Amino acid sequence: MRAIDTNIVVRLLTADDAEQAKAARGLVEAGDIFLGVTVLLEAEWVLRAGYGFAPAQIVAALRGMGWACPAPTSACLPPSEKEKEDAARAAPS
Repeated sequence: MRAIDTNIVVRLLTADDAEQAKAARGLVEAGDIFLGVTVLLEAEWVLRAGYGFAPAQIVAALRGMGWACPAPTSACLPPSEKEKEDAARAAPS
């Protein structure tokens, strides 16, 4: 199992550097990865503070990665239709 860090998550979700995004996708798609809670928290902060993502966009992006949560909470459930619509409206055009 490989642990991935915040940089990999951010590169994958922002694709701000095509080469790094491709490498990040390859690591994640290879499977058997560990994503620590701290990495998720840092990624949320970077996406919000550094890239200006709206909360709904961040939720949709992280959920879209298909990563499971360590404990069952409402944040771990698939997005509702309203959340999907909110994320679509919040997405940059």
